[in-house]
Amino acid sequence: MNRSLQLLRLVWSNPEADPTIEVSAGDLRIISRTPGCRLLEITGALCLPGPPATVISLRGDINCSFFLRDVKAARPLVAPEFGLAVTTGDDARSYRELLDAAIEPDSVESRPADSELTFEHAVEASEPMVAPTWLGLGGDARIFLVSQSEDHGCWGWVTPFRYHKNLIGKGDEKIEWDFTVGRGSQYRHEITRNLEEGCLPIIHSQQSEAPIEYELLMFATSDTGDMAENPPRGTEWRAAYMSTMGCMYSAEKQESLSDHLRSETTRRDDQPVFCLRVVARNTGKRPVYAWYRMPMYKPGTLPPMYPSFAPLNRSLELDSATGLCREDDKVFSINTLNGRALPNEEVAVLVEPGESAVFEALVPFVPIQLDRAEALRAMSFDDLHRDCRDHWRNRLSEYPYWRLPDESINQRLRAGAQHLMMNTLGERLDADSPLLATVGVYAPIGTESTPILWFLDDMGQHETVRRSLDYFFKIQRADGYIQSFNHYDAETGPVLALAWRHYLVTGDREWAARQSGNVARACRYLIRRRREEMKDQDEGSPGYGMISGKTADPDDYFHQFILNAQVVDGLRGAANLLEALGDESATEVAGEAVALQRATLTGFERALADAPLVPTENGEWVPMIGAWPGTRGEVSLYSDRGRWFTHGSFHMRALAFLHLVCFGVIEPFDPRIAALVRGLENTVLLDHTGPSQPYGRRLDYFYAATGRVTEFLELYFRQVARLQDRETFTFWEHYYKLSSQKVHEEAWFLQQTVWMICFVENDGLTFLKMAPKSWFEPGPQIQIERLYTVFGQVSLEVNATRGRIEIRIRRWEAPVRNPSRLGVRIPRELFGTADTGRYDPTTGILDLNPGLQEIQVTVSRPKGVNDQKSI
Repeated sequence: MNRSLQLLRLVWSNPEADPTIEVSAGDLRIISRTPGCRLLEITGALCLPGPPATVISLRGDINCSFFLRDVKAARPLVAPEFGLAVTTGDDARSYRELLDAAIEPDSVESRPADSELTFEHAVEASEPMVAPTWLGLGGDARIFLVSQSEDHGCWGWVTPFRYHKNLIGKGDEKIEWDFTVGRGSQYRHEITRNLEEGCLPIIHSQQSEAPIEYELLMFATSDTGDMAENPPRGTEWRAAYMSTMGCMYSAEKQESLSDHLRSETTRRDDQPVFCLRVVARNTGKRPVYAWYRMPMYKPGTLPPMYPSFAPLNRSLELDSATGLCREDDKVFSINTLNGRALPNEEVAVLVEPGESAVFEALVPFVPIQLDRAEALRAMSFDDLHRDCRDHWRNRLSEYPYWRLPDESINQRLRAGAQHLMMNTLGERLDADSPLLATVGVYAPIGTESTPILWFLDDMGQHETVRRSLDYFFKIQRADGYIQSFNHYDAETGPVLALAWRHYLVTGDREWAARQSGNVARACRYLIRRRREEMKDQDEGSPGYGMISGKTADPDDYFHQFILNAQVVDGLRGAANLLEALGDESATEVAGEAVALQRATLTGFERALADAPLVPTENGEWVPMIGAWPGTRGEVSLYSDRGRWFTHGSFHMRALAFLHLVCFGVIEPFDPRIAALVRGLENTVLLDHTGPSQPYGRRLDYFYAATGRVTEFLELYFRQVARLQDRETFTFWEHYYKLSSQKVHEEAWFLQQTVWMICFVENDGLTFLKMAPKSWFEPGPQIQIERLYTVFGQVSLEVNATRGRIEIRIRRWEAPVRNPSRLGVRIPRELFGTADTGRYDPTTGILDLNPGLQEIQVTVSRPKGVNDQKSI
């Protein structure tokens, strides 16, 4: 271990400041002390890369820290946020001289101020992420997972997927139905996919092997064939919960419900059916062969190259007379060629020019009895397709009509609504039964279900939100604790916050009164937990007065800012809800929310002071704060030894402090937050996007709240372009293809889109706050039929021409509180005059009269200024 001696000179802008100076891993001697300056001698310092490292900390009038090894003679360390500069002992320059020499305001490379990223440019700059597609009935835990073969490149495979658990076959082998379209594995494949009408869970795909064009149609429907008239009931909520990953039922409870689970999934009379049609069309001038292999049962234990006829593939046989693939009296699939029974599991068909061969397969979720198979075989494939399409059209008609100028966003909004329907499990036709707002394969999570329930309430799906909140209170422990997923501690606070938000949006006093006892019980639990933790802490210790716990997969049982921000938000919301209901405990809960907020702010300030400074692009140094107090900065700086790499990144915790902004602990415009974000933009972020699982970070909210449109749009378009399947709109959780159909990520994308349309401020609403300039260009208008906010229902219409922008806002009386401020953002370069309101050119926001329920605004563009196109 290399230890060294160094002379340091610290200078600061305020000559009256007299901070205390501390050193870790070394000995400190103050050689001289003058106003605004200290000369230090550090002996026994650790200045090599890696932990442990010597950290110098200032306390009192100045509160910050830095690595001793970062101070260089040729490049002093300058931190304007603290009015501090650090240099070597032989450098006699003043603070002002060091500041002027270090800071280069124009050094940051960026686009011109009037340019914005578009989705098309984001796509060009990132690689596509192809994901499996979920096909199901909506609300039912029985899902089909379907995809191209990653091993062979062509279509494809389908797995009966009891939510996160593959269906178990004989010998505890996972079932996968493996089928082949075309020649099979070859050096390249040309495949495109899309959803019917851009949003329905019906896949159309084209696999080109010229001159044969294979056209695939895939969807899931009920074996009754009448979903549109008789919607599927879904899965009873307890069985649905047991089908998810992270279910917190004890082993004993799961065993007691095992028969019930089977009766709701594999032993139900009605079964979902995967429907596959392959049309092999000859577009050439000569006859040519087309190949097809029907869905074959492949145990998950077999490697991909294992022959389909292997003995391990069981005794399934295709009846060439009927097309039924069966084992004894159990039918696994129904297969046809040109409307007749498929003659063999694998076939080659000579297709004449201009003609087609049509292969069809129906695969029930579990094998069905022969009589049911015969009834299913008699149904027309076209009728099944039509029924599935009508069913999902009916479901999507429940959502309000939204139209934005960007059709790619419109499709993603509609597909997102469909994905949320697919992932919200339960008996949806029983209004008194809970629903599960699952987050992909995972059980509902208080934190990760939050954006899902926000968006559903935004879209008027209030009953779904109410019943999803009922689920959390159904699983609430007797002591008030709410834990739905995998030992996460961060669910009770978010559920309370969601209950208050739902009440603000709906004014549903009857529901709130019914759940008030559970709300109060959850508050008592959080208050008791905090006070018990304080008994075991010394006052003044890091995190004193905060709650500790695990908030994600890593076992970080610390006083995390994410956890405490959402508990503050939850207690504050619960206090408001209880007060509205006349509950006397509201005062105590509100006081506890204030106390926890103060303790969290103290912890934040402690963590800020302990955080080593890091450089930014313009020469300033700013702190890089940890995710909880008690660390010497963000753990990825490795001030001390540790193993913090997780989920593909060093920086999974680096943006945690932004939850303090999103959930109201710290104001967005706090200069300390701005400094921390500047540090992230240079050290952690790439093109203003976060590390792996970027939708779990609230950088989006910070950019929106502070009006940083360019950065927000860069984040918005780059993250969706990278993390979403661009053809089927399925989201991955991480950049490295972990966990597809992750609707938590998708819901944050949807919420970001809502913020572009209408952003909720503390005191009111700002329309088009994050909207791209392209939305103000002449062309398709903006039409938001209904949007439900905490300040009441609103609608928005925007019609732009070359000379003016016409805006119509309608606001309904809010059920709980009306806005005290209303505004609409018009980009400065597009604003000339307005026939009403007061325009602020620094923010680009036109303030309007919040007392009016219908507002019409005409904005004239500046004379002589042409409409600006995005890059």
